[in-house]
Amino acid sequence: MKKYVVLAVTTCMAIGVIIGCGAIIKKTPVGVSVVELQPQPMEQTVTCTGKVESADNESVILEIPCVAGQVYVEPGQRVEQGDVLFSVDVEATKAAMAQVGGVGAAQIPDSAILTQVTAPISGILSTLDVTEGELTAAQKPCAVIANSETLQVAIAIREQDLQKVALGQRVTIKGSGFREPLYTGILTEMAASARQQYVGSTTETVVDAVVFFDSGCVDDSLRVGLNAKALITISETPDALVVPYECVLQDEEGTEYVYVCVDEDGKTRAVRRNILSGEEWSAGFHAVSGLQAGDRVISNPEAISRDGTAITIRGGGKT
Repeated sequence: MKKYVVLAVTTCMAIGVIIGCGAIIKKTPVGVSVVELQPQPMEQTVTCTGKVESADNESVILEIPCVAGQVYVEPGQRVEQGDVLFSVDVEATKAAMAQVGGVGAAQIPDSAILTQVTAPISGILSTLDVTEGELTAAQKPCAVIANSETLQVAIAIREQDLQKVALGQRVTIKGSGFREPLYTGILTEMAASARQQYVGSTTETVVDAVVFFDSGCVDDSLRVGLNAKALITISETPDALVVPYECVLQDEEGTEYVYVCVDEDGKTRAVRRNILSGEEWSAGFHAVSGLQAGDRVISNPEAISRDGTAITIRGGGKT
């Protein structure tokens, strides 16, 4: 009999301990991390890749083809106005002209033949279609010089981004070979038709476009042919409240919500707040409604079991 009494007493004590521990656990605040929201300027961009090129090219076209003598320059080289690009082999040129015209080479005056071909402007020699000892092409550029003082970036805009971009939008330009981390420009041209572009082993539809550098920001590190990345600004929000993605939950009805820290009755509690999210940035959602500056949003909402849960703040930051 005494044995059963002891067992009953022990059982009651165990139940009491469990209930007591449950009450203690229930009353223990949940540790959370928070992010304090502060307005900040945000922008949404479309990223395109391309290359630096001259906005002003000068083609060298010879009225009379000639046989090139010595070639002094090569593509990619900077030339100054008046620099000799290549000399002309006068005798070989006269012989070629005589063969085409059916007359003797002696009948062609030396004055009719150029002795050398020079650069009409200063810039970068982007194309040179000349070979020593060979006749230059008729009515085609034998050289193209890019004016390095007026530069632009030729980019390709992907088909899925076309409806977001428009002429006149501001552009930020970056490049690993550029001296400055950022340059600015404006989207000035878009092609009337699309084309196919290879991306690895697949193709995508793109539209060619041009970004013109802002006046005064061009320096000698912006070399024609360098790779560039263009970030086209398609929207700007001067005072955005950005909520990190991990803070936002969604209920069964599809309503988005967060938990914010609210001080009441001497305690800090997690209070549910329904929100409307807008644009998505790398840092998070734009909170269009439901939140205001200074709100402390819980960044580990999975720790909250119900609305009004008592919490203790472990740490936090601002966004």
